[in-house]
Amino acid sequence: MKTVIIGSQGQLGSDLWKTLQANGDKVIGLSHQDLDITNKINSRNLLKRLSPELIINCAAYVQVDKAEIKPSYAFQVNSQGSLNLAKISAELGAFYTYISTDYVFDGTKRAPYDETDIPNPINIYGVSKYVGEYLSMNSCPNTLITRVSSLFGKSGSQGKGGNFIEAIINKAKTDGKLQVVNDMYISPTYTIDAATTILQLINHKTKGLVHVTNSIPSDCTWFTLAKQTLEFCKIDAQIDAISSNNYPSIANRPIYSVLDNQKAEHITGNRIPDWVDAVKRYLMEKQYIN
Repeated sequence: MKTVIIGSQGQLGSDLWKTLQANGDKVIGLSHQDLDITNKINSRNLLKRLSPELIINCAAYVQVDKAEIKPSYAFQVNSQGSLNLAKISAELGAFYTYISTDYVFDGTKRAPYDETDIPNPINIYGVSKYVGEYLSMNSCPNTLITRVSSLFGKSGSQGKGGNFIEAIINKAKTDGKLQVVNDMYISPTYTIDAATTILQLINHKTKGLVHVTNSIPSDCTWFTLAKQTLEFCKIDAQIDAISSNNYPSIANRPIYSVLDNQKAEHITGNRIPDWVDAVKRYLMEKQYIN
């Protein structure tokens, strides 16, 4: 299958590129410098020349706090940009995949969100991604929306300058003392596992909404993730659990945004590894541990 991945140098995009190539697909990776998805005319011209059968949109404005300050830009990229690509995909008869987020939910459910739950984002980033979902689904008949959460991968997030695990390791080694939020519940997701599952969903010609995260055998907070990381790395640092009230931010964030991945597992017939196993494999990939 001839595939174009937009945002191919990011955390998820780079692992999708490797995963599809290993699958034998012809993969073309495009960065922001290659394609500005907010420019519909240029996007159409380039994608028509490439004539892909599959378009995967990993491009996004992911800086949650800055989105509150620059809402128009967040909507240009996350909403209008996705609409442009969905319409172009429909014109080309291509399958379109849009990567969305757990931040479309408000966190009040306090149980894993599944695909039937109604979104209610509480920050600009979440709203812009939810609008992107809606516009994509209503503009291209062959659209797969995959919601991911708390990503970590070898390439790091270009928009955020790395990822949470890297930040924890660096701070522990530098300062020897950390304070990490322990009342925000998440679904840590290894980009290799997400890429593998997304490819399987595409191979099954899956359309609609699917949550793609590592499995959660027990509750996981940012503190839990940080503590497990330091234990795997055998880093002797003091780590204290704090409330999110002690970590002020511009944007509101959901207290509970765990995603239920059972639909993905049912469609693919494969269990997605749990997050602890995923963190260990990531640390091995990065050569922090053997």
